[in-house]
Amino acid sequence: MKTRNLLKEISTKIEDRPSAGVIYGPSGVGKSTTCGGIPKAIVQPMVDENTWGNLKRAGVVPSKLATLPPAETFTDVMDGIQSLLDQDHDYKSYVLDSVTSFERKLHEHVCRESFNNDWTDRGFMGYMRGYEVSLTCLREALDLCDQLRDEKQMSIFLIGHSVVKTHRDPRLSPFDRHICDLHHKSWSVIHRWCDFVFFMDFVVDVTEEAGRGKGHGGDERQFMVTYDASYDAKNRFGLTDSIPAGDAGGDAWANISTAVKAARKGSA
Repeated sequence: MKTRNLLKEISTKIEDRPSAGVIYGPSGVGKSTTCGGIPKAIVQPMVDENTWGNLKRAGVVPSKLATLPPAETFTDVMDGIQSLLDQDHDYKSYVLDSVTSFERKLHEHVCRESFNNDWTDRGFMGYMRGYEVSLTCLREALDLCDQLRDEKQMSIFLIGHSVVKTHRDPRLSPFDRHICDLHHKSWSVIHRWCDFVFFMDFVVDVTEEAGRGKGHGGDERQFMVTYDASYDAKNRFGLTDSIPAGDAGGDAWANISTAVKAARKGSA
């Protein structure tokens, strides 16, 4: 049997593949308006979080921003991605709003197909196996997103909600931190897949007054782009500093784009 000589296939070429990642944060911080400012984006709203009409009427995202029909099921989301793969178009970014809602539809799909709609310990929740089974469908969705990146040269943006959870490390005492509001099994798969995870939040200071902490600020917003004990974030662009979000969605996206280009140029 002839062995394939992989040494002859070694490459030092830098491939320019569209990025994929998550922008997450608390409600009202501007995640949707940021992604609405991305040029040539198409949005997949979830039916229980479809606020894009209101955003357009308010003028905070472009009135002609393209949106797919609101997804009611996991299959609807998959069909939307497949349509973008099958049809000719000039969209350059796919936005899922939100990955938190999508996960609920994913679990509903798995519970129906694999556990006969049984959410009890005899079905989906038994030994938490429903969450494990769901990972197969989640990976199928991410694989389709990768096809958009490779075949249609589209970037992928997953909008997520944040939640404060206790982080446990056998080396340390437990402490609280902001993470994306997903089951930890789902988040582990998505986090590894992403090129970036940006935590978007308000800039707040705390001062000590009469023995109690008092919060100040909240007028400015920023994207945290690297790991911190208080929140989850990462990037594969070489970014080290937080990125200001500016006053509008267009400003936020322009600031992200400028920072990423500068980081890549600096590491070239």
